[in-house]
Amino acid sequence: MPNNITVKDATGASVSVNTNDAVIAAINQLGSQATLASILAKLIAAPATQAKQDEIITAINALETSELGAATLAALDTLSAGTDRSGVTVAGAKDVMAANAARTGGAFQNVSDAAMYVNLAGATASATNGFLVPAGGGLNLVTNQKISVFCATAGKAYVALEF
Repeated sequence: MPNNITVKDATGASVSVNTNDAVIAAINQLGSQATLASILAKLIAAPATQAKQDEIITAINALETSELGAATLAALDTLSAGTDRSGVTVAGAKDVMAANAARTGGAFQNVSDAAMYVNLAGATASATNGFLVPAGGGLNLVTNQKISVFCATAGKAYVALEF
């Protein structure tokens, strides 16, 4: 006696399915016994072994001790903590960071309750030529040009870090 179950199709309609037919159809979709046996044979012939994992670890360790790897690790060990350029605004524009050819990046966050505008291109910031940094907002800096901030209100705090 066949086993029937009721399932929903893609439209949500109920459909009665003979489970014996469904199992046979699923097996037929997987492939023949010969195909499954060949897949199993491949898995057995080339399993993930401890030896293969050890080879990978050895290769990674060799990279770390190579000239390139050692130089990269040394550079990472000497990354600067940055120079604090935090401050408060004046009524108008103020330089946050001078132009610096050695600068590799930086960050700016407006920690006040007033909008600020930041110019990253070396010009003096204003409400029309700076990036709007709303209260609580911030910017990642990738420029070696002068960076200035404009705020309509004096005494508003910002946090800035130069790398």
